[in-house]
Amino acid sequence: MPPKRTAFTVIEKQSLRSYHAQHPHLNQQELRAWFESQFGKPITQGSVSQFLGSSYSHLDSAEAAPIRQPDRKRNGIRPIRTSKRRYTASSFTNRKTLSSPARW
Repeated sequence: MPPKRTAFTVIEKQSLRSYHAQHPHLNQQELRAWFESQFGKPITQGSVSQFLGSSYSHLDSAEAAPIRQPDRKRNGIRPIRTSKRRYTASSFTNRKTLSSPARW
């Protein structure tokens, strides 16, 4: 069974980036050890490398990662129900079904 994924919060990613900015001489293995001791979560060297990359540089700004509200409420895939008719057992029975024996 493959290992489970670990989710990292924005705060944890920001902390890792700011710690790296304060201590640029540390390598990724040392940053990994610091992160695991600080947050108690396992982190791979690849994740450390990814979080320190330029694609996460937006986390360095003061107003990092604002929570974006959806533009519109999306409905489900279910079709709109046009009829309010409910089917009951009596609507499916007729004289023929009542007079014939049950088939197994």
